Amino acid sequence: MVLPSQRNPRVNSLINPRVNSLINPRVNSLINPRVNSLINPRVNSLINPRVNSLINYRVNSLLNPVSNPGVNPAMNNFVNPHMNANIAGYYVLDLDYNIVGYTVVANASVSLLFDVNSAHIGILVRHGQGGYCVFDLLNDWTIHLVERDHGFNSHTQDNEWIGVLV
Repeated sequence: MVLPSQRNPRVNSLINPRVNSLINPRVNSLINPRVNSLINPRVNSLINPRVNSLINYRVNSLLNPVSNPGVNPAMNNFVNPHMNANIAGYYVLDLDYNIVGYTVVANASVSLLFDVNSAHIGILVRHGQGGYCVFDLLNDWTIHLVERDHGFNSHTQDNEWIGVLV
C-alpha cells in the first residue's frame, strides 16, 4: 500500500509527532493523558467503559458486533475493508505502514477496533481533545490516539508513538 504524501508522517512533518510538537503528547500537555485528566479514563469516568455502560460493548448491544450486524464486518460488507476499500472508519498501521487493523464507526463517540482478520479486538472512545482512548476487550485502557490532519497518531500510555490511523 502506498500512502499519499500528505498522509505519510515520513514526508509530511505536520503529521509527525517527532517533528511537530503540537501533536506530541510528551511536549503538549493538552494531549497528554498523564497531565490532562479530561482525557484520562482512569480519572474521567465519562470515557471509561468500566464505569459508563453507554460506551461498554458488553452492556450496550448497539456497540457489540455479536448482537449488532450493522457494526459486524462479517455480516455487513459496507464496514468490511476486504469487501469495501472506502470504509467510513480508519485503517490502523504500524510505523512501518503495515495494515494491522481497522475501525468501524458505531456512533459519534465510539468506534470498534478489528484486526486484519476482522476479529473484534477493542473499542475507541472519543475524548474532549478530539482524540480517542483505546480499550481492549476487557475494557482495559491500552492506547491513546492524538488527532492530526488526515487521521490520528497512536501512542502508548507512556506516550511512545507506535502507529497511525489513516
